[in-house]
Order: sequence, then structure tokens, then C-alpha cells
Amino acid sequence: MFKVLGKGSFGSAVKHIITNSNLPLTDQNYKFIIPAVPSYAVPEVLEKESIDRLRKNNITIIFVSKGFLYTGELLGEWANHKRLDWAVFAGPHFASELQSNLPTYSMLGYEKEIPEIKNWSNMNVMLSTDKIAIQLLGALKNIYACFFGIIAGLELGRNYTASMFTFVLKEIQQIFDDMHLNQEAIYSYAGISDLILTCTSSKSRNYKEGFNRTQSILSNHLSEAKHSAIAFTKRFNSTSKEHKKYQICRFISEVMKLDLHTKSEIQKLLHQYIAI
Repeated sequence: MFKVLGKGSFGSAVKHIITNSNLPLTDQNYKFIIPAVPSYAVPEVLEKESIDRLRKNNITIIFVSKGFLYTGELLGEWANHKRLDWAVFAGPHFASELQSNLPTYSMLGYEKEIPEIKNWSNMNVMLSTDKIAIQLLGALKNIYACFFGIIAGLELGRNYTASMFTFVLKEIQQIFDDMHLNQEAIYSYAGISDLILTCTSSKSRNYKEGFNRTQSILSNHLSEAKHSAIAFTKRFNSTSKEHKKYQICRFISEVMKLDLHTKSEIQKLLHQYIAI
């Protein structure tokens, strides 16, 4: 019934959820395929599965990756261009807690309920038809988690950190307005719940990406935060009116483009975008 692609921690967690829900994993005659790899790698992984075959066999792709493609597109937009059937599964999901059978709440973005996913153990799955909104929230969350990691690394304090949550929510609302998306998704499990999880915990890889940069620690790994921040500016390029509104996303994009990795240079740039 389900085929899961990807051998990382989240792919393993998804496989655990499926088997723990007494549902079959298979490489043959599957109804759903879940590419549990970084967002920028998903198209290549699915191309290897044969886009034509996925379309011909009416296989539904369940996207769990959170991020933009290099072009600035979301995975769902790419899938629409390929005329593929797709859904998105999102929420506050740390892989380690899923593996430990701890409960959470989740959003399934699709046109209708998928019973095989609705009944996943410990996931409390809610349906939403706002698929693109859910994917956008996941991509933005990467950027904001990195931002909060930077704030922690700069030791700006809890007052400032709390203030920035209001700043972030207003920025997300502005992006949703400009894209004519339903703002209800912002306050869903795929929105504010996932935002709180990843923006307040060092378990988040994107949070650690931001924190580590303030400590002059760089990774050779392309993080979703770095990829998403740079891809964001391709979607909202520097000459567009909309781009000038998004101070936090632009700030993180500049940090990544300039490869900043000292407290002084990051704090100097932050001051150009947001008052400290």
C-alpha cells in the first residue's frame, strides 16, 4: 500500500508509523508513495520512479518534505505541472518522538480524507483542502527556525525572542495575503504548532543551523533553511514590491548568500532589517 523513499531519520519514522498502524509497506503495487528526502531532492527521486508510471497508475504522492525547490516553486506546484495526484502531510513532527510512539496532531492536505492515513497511530490527523498553504508554511518554517536559532546565539534574550514571534506571524500573514491564501492554515497544526516546535528547540536542524553560525560553526551539509531562504528570493525577487515587505526572510537569505558566521557580522546585518 505505501512505499517510502529515503533512509534518513524522518523516513524511518514514517515507516515506523505505518507498520505500527498495521498497514503494509511495499515496493510493488503501492497506492501511495512518500518521498521522505530533502525537498530539493524530491523531483529527482520521483523521476527515478517514473513520473509517467506514477501518473498512469493513479499513485498519490504524499509530500512530507518542507521547503522550496531551487526555482522557488513548492513541491505541490511542481506536481501540478506534472499532472500528478498529491497530498501533503505536516505538523509538529520530531522524528525521535514519532519513533517513540509519542502523540502529536497532524494535518493532511488533500481534497478528501485518506482513511489509510487518517488512522495512523498517535498522529491525530485532521483534513484540510489548503494544500499549497500547508506546503508554504513548511517552507517558511525552515527559514524562521534558523532565525530563532540566530537570536538564541546572539543572546538577545527571551523578551526579544517572544516579540519576534509576533513579528513572524505578521510576516506570514502578509505573505499569505500577497499569495491570496487562506490564513486559517496559519493557526493549524501545520502552521503555528510546527512553528513553535522548530523555533524553540535545539533538536531542530534548522534552528541549529542559525545558532551554529553565530558560533562560527559551519556545516558542509545543505540545510533546508539555507536552501529555502535562497529559493525564497527567487520566488520574491529583490526588485518586487512584495519582497521588500519580508524582513526576516530577506535577512536569513542574506546571511546564507554572504555565508556569514560570526556574531558581529550577523548582528550588524540583523540591525539593518529589524530593530534590536
